[in-house]
Amino acid sequence: MKKLICVPVVLVLTLSGCGQKLSNAEMVSMAVGAALGGYVGSQFGHGLWNTAWMAVGAAGGAAGGYVVGRKLEESDMVFYKSITGTELADANRGSVLNWSNPETGNSGIIRPVHTFKVADGRVCKGYRSTVAFADIVQSGAGTACQTADGSWQIVSDDFS
Repeated sequence: MKKLICVPVVLVLTLSGCGQKLSNAEMVSMAVGAALGGYVGSQFGHGLWNTAWMAVGAAGGAAGGYVVGRKLEESDMVFYKSITGTELADANRGSVLNWSNPETGNSGIIRPVHTFKVADGRVCKGYRSTVAFADIVQSGAGTACQTADGSWQIVSDDFS
């Protein structure tokens, strides 16, 4: 049991010192992923091979956890939501809306893909979004609906 806890903890602490500032969500996701991966790895092999499988499982789990925990920072969301809240109304299908946060260096685009009405009569737009983080580019999808005051509100999104 000690090995099961030590391997993921050492892995996460080691990776967190690699020169990149990790958010709390990324750290927690990596730790949970490493623990789960280490546990799965511990079910294979005996002796030294068991430790090797735990390390491989923990590394894979931490990598998966990092990707899952990769979300926009609060300051990024201000820029991201300002695009969906104001410019989405006038954007046609296929238009590209850009945002950039000089504080974090993150930036991205939002591209409306379809417009539809929901049962209560509100107009909604589905969109694809791509975000350029410092070390990776990720894509996702979302939906925003028009509110009574004419602004747009995100109702589902892969980055928020």
